[in-house]
Amino acid sequence: TSFVVGFAIEEQERAQSTTGDPRRYDLEARDAAVGEGAPLVRAAARVPGDADAQFARQLEIILTGIATCFAGPNARA
Repeated sequence: TSFVVGFAIEEQERAQSTTGDPRRYDLEARDAAVGEGAPLVRAAARVPGDADAQFARQLEIILTGIATCFAGPNARA
């Protein structure tokens, strides 16, 4: 899926950036670029966690949504 590919690319970019340019993912610079109007986006960058666990949880959310669309009386064909 696009999610899987995008997640993998982002993780590779983060790993490579920390060795090449550690300022690339600087939270203060990111906050300034995002602005005050997006507090949840700003907060999301500070959520600690294991990348593998985050991937598994986010994929579960996507798959649950897909399963919901194809189950029950409101199933979409």
